[in-house]
Amino acid sequence: MAKNKRLLVELSLMKLNNIVKTFRERQEQKEQAIKNMEIQKQAIIKQVAEKKIVKAATNVKKTTSFSIKDAINGTAKPVVRKENIQDTKVPTQKEQVQSNEPLTQERVNTTWLKYAETFKKNQPRFYSSFKVYIPEIISENTLQLNLSNESQKEKVLKLKPEMLHFLRKWLQNSSIDIVIKISKAPNKNKRPYNNSEKFNYLNEKNPNLMKLKQQFGLEF
Repeated sequence: MAKNKRLLVELSLMKLNNIVKTFRERQEQKEQAIKNMEIQKQAIIKQVAEKKIVKAATNVKKTTSFSIKDAINGTAKPVVRKENIQDTKVPTQKEQVQSNEPLTQERVNTTWLKYAETFKKNQPRFYSSFKVYIPEIISENTLQLNLSNESQKEKVLKLKPEMLHFLRKWLQNSSIDIVIKISKAPNKNKRPYNNSEKFNYLNEKNPNLMKLKQQFGLEF
């Protein structure tokens, strides 16, 4: 009887030992599996982070730097460092190479009539006046515009900045200036150069020509 009890105890201990051994083996296998999964996870995260870095470096032309820790966490933001890039800003008037084409009265007349055309639609009074009053060259880069009264002068002075801009651009001379003076009438002794000036000259003698021009839609 005592031997049977001892045998039962020994068998129970053996079974218990096997159970403990099996449990430990399974626990070790489980821990190893978790470790393998963690290694795979870190490898995937690293690959994704590297792809993000390569993509960002491709899209950003400027030099960038990343925090590896942030990249792995998926929160990486490029830190841009400024490089010496050629300035593409449009140069100001002072920075531009100044041109000083010599003035001729013929070029001044043609350009002035172009300027007058800009008022034809919205400000016909200026258009009519500028077709009659044409600036004259009084020095190398200075023009003189003779007007008939102070009221005209005050109005034209307000236009002077844009007037100079137009003349300087089209005459290719950045040193042009214009002086505005009062005279009783336009210079009638000045010889007309083109069709528009000839028409204006004749219109002064016969104002009905302007009505005919407008009636038949003539252009000069």
